[in-house]
Amino acid sequence: MLHSAWGELSSPMFAVGSSCDVNDALVNQYKSETSCPFRQNHDKAVVYTLPADSSVPIPMPDGFRETELSERHLDVLCKTWPYSKSNEFSSTERWLKYHICNFPTVCIETDDGCPVAWELQQEYGSVGMLHVEPEYRRKKLGSIVSRTLANKLNKGGHLVLALVTENNDPSVKFHEKNGYVRLPFKISFLGCFFETKQ
Repeated sequence: MLHSAWGELSSPMFAVGSSCDVNDALVNQYKSETSCPFRQNHDKAVVYTLPADSSVPIPMPDGFRETELSERHLDVLCKTWPYSKSNEFSSTERWLKYHICNFPTVCIETDDGCPVAWELQQEYGSVGMLHVEPEYRRKKLGSIVSRTLANKLNKGGHLVLALVTENNDPSVKFHEKNGYVRLPFKISFLGCFFETKQ
């Protein structure tokens, strides 16, 4: 089913929320690791939600403006995303383009159009890939981006979710400081790596 649904999408796609037992069962259907299109991420993710009434906007500082990510941002996204060099992605640029063209995003730019902070919704519904350029950190731009994207999702009737690897203390603190509420369960990821059309 997953293979036939793959179509024009960029590898990998992620099955999120399954238990380790389900993931193991899928992987164990294949005779060897090299023939198996599934890759398990054994890190458990803590699940957070941001209730609509907890997402209080923060004023934008002078010299910045809110925009959305677009194809013109792909180069900077590829350069700054920590997983860009990973062998997991058949084309990081294509994978990122799919996300910015199909899901809600928020970008903060300087008045002269330089992107300095951004976040997007991923294909499995969670917000993520929050990034603030190092020289612009400690100005609340990460919080502004995160809350702005959350408000956009809330207005569209979507549940705001964030998945945080449980040992990522800075991200756990960031989400809790910004009003996210930890849900009483953890989930795991399963990457699906099928051949894709170029």
